Amino acid sequence: QYLEAHPIEPFRPHAMKMLRRARGVEFADRVYTAWVRDRQFTENCDEFLGSCDYYLCREANRPCGTRGYYLSFGYNYCQRSSLYLSARMTPKGQDWLREVAACLRDRLNTEIPQETSCTEVKRFALESHKACYVATNFCNQRFTDIIQTLWMLRPELLKAKILILGFNIIGRCLFEENS
Repeated sequence: QYLEAHPIEPFRPHAMKMLRRARGVEFADRVYTAWVRDRQFTENCDEFLGSCDYYLCREANRPCGTRGYYLSFGYNYCQRSSLYLSARMTPKGQDWLREVAACLRDRLNTEIPQETSCTEVKRFALESHKACYVATNFCNQRFTDIIQTLWMLRPELLKAKILILGFNIIGRCLFEENS
C-alpha cells in the first residue's frame, strides 16, 4: 500500500536509505519485504545471475532486511554501478564493472547456500569482494576508474570492516606489482 500511495522508486539505491531515515528501519523492512515478495521470485535464483535482481531473489528466499547484505550492499551497489557509475567509466572500466559484478554474484551463488544466516552471508560476501577485485584486475584499472569506484563506495569507506577490506585489496595490488 505504501508504495502505491507514495512516489518512491524502490529500485533506486537512495530510496531505501531515505525511507529508513524518514520512517524507521522496521517500516522500511516491511515495505521492502513486501516489494520483493510482490516480484514473485522463485527459489532458484540462477536465472537472475546476470542482473542486480539476483540480490532481490536471494532476499526473497532468505530475508535479511534493509540492513542485510542483499539489499543494503549487494543490490544497492549493483544498482549504483549500473545506473550511475558505468556511464562515468572508461570502456575498460565498464568491462571491469561487468566482470567484478559477475564474479561477486557467482561466488555468492556457488558458495553460499540460501539457508545461510544473514550474518554469515554478509561476512562471506564482503570477503569475496577482495578475491573478486583481485581476480578481475582492479589493480590494473585506470586511475580515474579507481577513483570513480571509490567515490561511489564513499558512504561505506568510513566503516571499519570496509576500510580494512580496502587496505587488503590495495596491499594485494602492491604485492602483485612488486612480485
